[in-house]
Amino acid sequence: MEKKNNNKTIIIVVITVIVLIGCLCLSAAALGVYFLNHRIDKNNEELIYETAVPETSPEDQTALPEVTPDNETDGTEINNTEITQKQQEIIKRAEKIRGLKAQGDFNITFLTKEELRDQLINDMYQDTTKQDFQDEHDILTLLGFIPAEMDLESFYLDFYTEQIAGYYDEDANVMYLIKGGSETDNSLTLAHEYTHFLQFDHFNPAKTLNYNDEYCEKNQEYCFVLGSVFEGDATLTEMLLAAQPDLGLYDERMVEQDTSVFDNAPQYFQNYLLFPYTYGFDFVSSVYRKGGFSAVNDLYSNPPLSAEQIMHPEKYSADQPVNVLFEPFQKNLDESCDLVYDNVLNEADLLWLLNSGYEKSWRISDKSAKNAAAGWGGGAFQFARCDGKPMFFGKTVWDTVNDAKEFSQSLKDYNDKRWGKSKINGSWTGTDGEQIYVSVQDDKVFYMIAPAEFSPDSLIDLIETGQGL
Repeated sequence: MEKKNNNKTIIIVVITVIVLIGCLCLSAAALGVYFLNHRIDKNNEELIYETAVPETSPEDQTALPEVTPDNETDGTEINNTEITQKQQEIIKRAEKIRGLKAQGDFNITFLTKEELRDQLINDMYQDTTKQDFQDEHDILTLLGFIPAEMDLESFYLDFYTEQIAGYYDEDANVMYLIKGGSETDNSLTLAHEYTHFLQFDHFNPAKTLNYNDEYCEKNQEYCFVLGSVFEGDATLTEMLLAAQPDLGLYDERMVEQDTSVFDNAPQYFQNYLLFPYTYGFDFVSSVYRKGGFSAVNDLYSNPPLSAEQIMHPEKYSADQPVNVLFEPFQKNLDESCDLVYDNVLNEADLLWLLNSGYEKSWRISDKSAKNAAAGWGGGAFQFARCDGKPMFFGKTVWDTVNDAKEFSQSLKDYNDKRWGKSKINGSWTGTDGEQIYVSVQDDKVFYMIAPAEFSPDSLIDLIETGQGL
């Protein structure tokens, strides 16, 4: 769940995982960095390429471009003589595939992994306090994503520095590659990250889309969705580059990397951080199949508005998210609690709530969770402290009354698994006396986890009398 502060727009290659894309997104704690990784299994090369560039059909797809080496392409001016001829060719091909030529300077700097790690840690702590870590720990514990005893700060340091492979910093307009790294690893990073340079060089998202620190601090959901477009675009370009055998991006067997921190991370982090590079890739690929990169370019002037549209490309421009208001609940909460932060409660959040608890025995099946979350129409949550104790209050709006009932039932099933069968329908007591409450009212579902010290009666009365609809 995105937190409404400490957001920066840096995209970093962090960890190597053998998955389709394996890219990591904005940290769950919103600690101010976009994290990215990718790795591809050579044995799965054909399958992955077919996913990236599916067969066209005359009904809804345009012919895919044939991209061949072009020695006459000038490419962009590069300020570093350390990059290889192969990497210069990757830059030329990326421009040709993407149909965009660099307009400004492209700056490359080589740093050791230790230097990159130190830089990443400095970025992480630049605007993050001990209280930020504590707040993030408490909401993730409350929602069942991590155990209460987890040292979240230490986990983040290990998680985000396990495998650093380089990154493009759009604020400084510098591409960082690994000094002493293999040509293949640096080439793979370049194949993905150069597209990010082209995105910011051509479309200037900081200005045209308000994709900047100040705006993202207050609109984390919006920037999370935009990040999924950026990563989906870059991943598609990378896949098209990888499909050209003469570049040899996947010809060499890469050295096996230790990914134990990622492999053992709570399921929530794995799902959350991979979202822009799996769902984002599928979304951009869907747009590309219908209109090529011209249609992809249009996303930078007419971006999707919700995680739902990223997850369901057919809903792009056809299913607008509902703006969810908290009145009169806000006044009630303010009387006895202090707001920490609030944000959109999106479809992906609800999916993970159902299927990504840190205890496997709590989880709803992936199929049931996806079906239950798919009718999302809008949502918002507030995280507060009541007498110093954490509290979560969420309100979601659904496409239909039946969608609301389906989700509320799945949420009740999850609560039964986590806290035991409810004694009163829609109400549970947590292991530390937490008061858990689920209510469906028409096409809306309310979800509350409050500390034992909080008196919920007036809040529940507002819900059940329909005053908050």
